[in-house]
Amino acid sequence: MPFNIEPYIHISPEEIRVKIRNNEFNMPTAGMCQGYAQANLVVMPGIYADYFIEYAQNNPYACPILEVLKGTPKTKDMAEDGDITTDICEYYVYRNGALDDIVNDISGMWEQDFVGFLLGCSFSFEEALIKAGIEMRHLTQKCFVPMFKTNIKTKKAGPFEGPLVCTMRPMTPENAKLACEITRKFPYVHG
Repeated sequence: MPFNIEPYIHISPEEIRVKIRNNEFNMPTAGMCQGYAQANLVVMPGIYADYFIEYAQNNPYACPILEVLKGTPKTKDMAEDGDITTDICEYYVYRNGALDDIVNDISGMWEQDFVGFLLGCSFSFEEALIKAGIEMRHLTQKCFVPMFKTNIKTKKAGPFEGPLVCTMRPMTPENAKLACEITRKFPYVHG
C-alpha cells in the first residue's frame, strides 16, 4: 500500500510518538523526522539479555545497540518521553521462535524482568544519501524498503544466531561507492 511521508519529513520525534500512541499514524517511518536517529526494537525476558548483548557485540554492524532498557519501557537516552511499548506502529510478537501476533501496543505484555534494546536503523542515514543526490527508491515509490536474508552467518552467542539480513537500495555503481563513503560515518545505524 503506498504511503506519503511528505507531511512527516520535518515533524519532530515527539510529535510522531504522540500520533503513534493515539493510533493516528501507522505506516513505515523511512524518511521521517529528518535529523534524528531512528531505532529498531528487540524486547526479551531478562534471562536472555546478556546473550543478546554478547550477540550484538559479536555483530556490531548488524545489531548496533543505541540504548538498553532494563525493567522499564521508558527510554532515557534516545527520547526523553519515549515508551517502547506504545511508540512503535507495529510490534511483531514472537513466542518460542515463531511469529505469534502483530499488534499496535504491547503495554499489556510488558513484564518487570523484560529488557528492551533499541538498535540503530538504516533509515537514519538516508537523509545524508538524499542530500548527496542518491535516490531512495522506496521513498520515491512510496513503499517498504526491500530486505533480504543473506547467506552470511552472524556470529552466535547463546541462543542467538542466524543469517545477516540487509536492507537494499538500488543505485548505480558510482552512487554505491559514494554511499559507502557517506554511510561509513554512521556506524551505529548500519553504515
